Amino acid sequence: MAETRASRSPLAGVAAMPMAVLLLVVLLVYASTYLLISLLPVYIRNQGHNEATVGTIMSLFSIAALLTRPFAGVLADRAGRAYSICLGGLFIGLGCIGYSIAGPNTIFLARLVNGIGWGAVTAATATVAADLAPANRRGTVLGVYGTVTGIALAVGPSVGIWLSNQVSLRTTFMLASICGFGAAAAIPFLRAPAPPRLANRSRIGLSQLFSKSAIGPASIMLFFSLIYGTVLTFIPLMTIDRGLGDSGPFFAVFAVGLIFLRISGGGLSDRVGRFAVIGPGFVSCAIAMILLAYTHSNLPLYSAAILFAIAFAFVQPASQAWAVDHSPVHARATTLSTVVAAQDFGISFGAIGAGFIADGLGYTSLFVVAMIVALCGLAVAITVHLKTAKRTQPADMGV
Repeated sequence: MAETRASRSPLAGVAAMPMAVLLLVVLLVYASTYLLISLLPVYIRNQGHNEATVGTIMSLFSIAALLTRPFAGVLADRAGRAYSICLGGLFIGLGCIGYSIAGPNTIFLARLVNGIGWGAVTAATATVAADLAPANRRGTVLGVYGTVTGIALAVGPSVGIWLSNQVSLRTTFMLASICGFGAAAAIPFLRAPAPPRLANRSRIGLSQLFSKSAIGPASIMLFFSLIYGTVLTFIPLMTIDRGLGDSGPFFAVFAVGLIFLRISGGGLSDRVGRFAVIGPGFVSCAIAMILLAYTHSNLPLYSAAILFAIAFAFVQPASQAWAVDHSPVHARATTLSTVVAAQDFGISFGAIGAGFIADGLGYTSLFVVAMIVALCGLAVAITVHLKTAKRTQPADMGV
């Protein structure tokens, strides 16, 4: 009976201590970001910037991560995952300190430093999760990994807002900085599997920085992340401007949904296939965007948060698992960094484009456009699925 219960555990077959330390690192890194997620757009606008500039400054985080991630992926594949995570944690800590001392004309520097750290850490942490996972539980383990990020999102925005109101905004920045440094300090306790050693280590070129096998899943994540960047940046401003209060409750509802759905979403894709989960995720996303476009009360706002949680829980872990399914073991970090680089690109330019749309046309038009992007993402997922179905199935996992 005990053996049966163990086999049903989401983490059955995964080394306990490395996974526990990894999840602690992930929790700290994501907490450093989500403590500030509701505060930074308002903080930047209060410095005198309009919506278009807010979107641009916020996007610098993801642009820096986008440019960092391919090199961090190569570092993680060649030197070890811990090096990338440790360096990233240090940069995150420094960037969060920078927010507390930056003025209107220098805050972009802190945003860039923070983004470099984020790119370095997340290029490696998802790879460690994939390294630790048995092939038949890859989607499930990545779902557990994502559940921890959901916990940070459930608690972080509300704690950040409360701490800013009750103590000071600078204190919130310092707490976020401590989380980043704490992630770096935990690395000596992370016994991650060593990356396979290649007999011939070629010079680093474009083929080593990006994985061709990940182009399909990366394209899917690109479209989804255009929407995610819009939500992250402009929900905090929209809820205030429409008289709905701060955005903490929206992100809490979204995150609680993620916590319950992330494991099941990843595990479902292990059983029924990646596209069978990703497709409905985009449909749920499109419905959520329509609700956000026309909401002026809390019920449709929170309904949209739940639907967007379903979309995120279904699309992201399944896309990452899909990429790893077709990746050589020695290039897993590069493969996942390609997928997450596409995510960074989408978040960056989603925020920039959303800023100009919101500034010129308003929030209703902004989220209608986001709904159209979701439908385009569904079309891309169908195309990738049909092309993948024609290829030989990977040795250890069907699609």
